[in-house]
Amino acid sequence: MKKYNDKKFLEEIIVPLYWSIAHQDNIIFNISDMDEQLILTSKKYANSIGFNSIEEARNKKPGIDYPRCIISKEHFLVQKKFLESEKKAFDYVYKMNNGDNNLYLSTVEPIISPCGTLVGKKEIARPMKLLSCRDIIENHFNNKINSISSTLSKTILLTEKEEIVLFMLIAGYSQLEIANYFRQSRSNIAKIIDEHLCVKFEVPTFCTKSLIEKAIAMGYSMLIPDTFLAALNMNLNI
Repeated sequence: MKKYNDKKFLEEIIVPLYWSIAHQDNIIFNISDMDEQLILTSKKYANSIGFNSIEEARNKKPGIDYPRCIISKEHFLVQKKFLESEKKAFDYVYKMNNGDNNLYLSTVEPIISPCGTLVGKKEIARPMKLLSCRDIIENHFNNKINSISSTLSKTILLTEKEEIVLFMLIAGYSQLEIANYFRQSRSNIAKIIDEHLCVKFEVPTFCTKSLIEKAIAMGYSMLIPDTFLAALNMNLNI
C-alpha cells in the first residue's frame, strides 16, 4: 500500500475525490486540514470569505489570509477536540460576521487517513429558511448564547429526532429536505410527523400547519436542538 503523509493524502486523494462537488453551483462547501488551512472550497464558499475563485481560496488560513467571519479560533479548537476524540460527524448552526444576515445549518465530517489519524474536516452548509421564528433565533445569536432551550418550559416529551424534525419544520424545511438531512426516505419523516408529533401535540394527523402553529404557540420556536450546538458548547463558558 502506498504511504501518504497527511498533506499528500489530502491533496492527492481527497481533493480529486471532491473536486466535482466543489465546482457545483450554489453549494457552500469546504475541506480544511486540522490547522485550518483551506484545502478545497466551492466558489460560493470562497466568495463568502472574500475570494474571487476556488483557486484563490486554496491554502489560505482564517485570521491570517482573510478575516474570520464564521467561527472564532476558540470555536475551531472545540470542534477540533470533538473530532479528535469522537471521530464522527456533527451539526451546528452559525451566522457569519460579514453582514450576511442568514443563518446556516452546517454538517462537519472528519477526514481520516488510511492509518486512522484525523487529517482534516469536510463541511457543507445549508441556509436555514426561517419563517416565524427568525427574530427569536437571530436574537439568540446576537446575544452569543449557544443554547436557549433552557428558556422553554417543555410540556411534551420529545425524542432527539422528533426535536430536530420539529425544529426543521418550524424553520421552513420541507419533509423531503428533512429526509435528505437524515438520509432517510420522505415516508419515514412523514410517519414521525403524523404518528408521533401530531399525536403528542394533539393536532389532526396530516396537518403539518396546525402542528407548527401549536408548537410555536407553546414556545417550541425557541428550541434549538442541542445536537446542532453540542460541538460548540464543549468546554466553552459562553
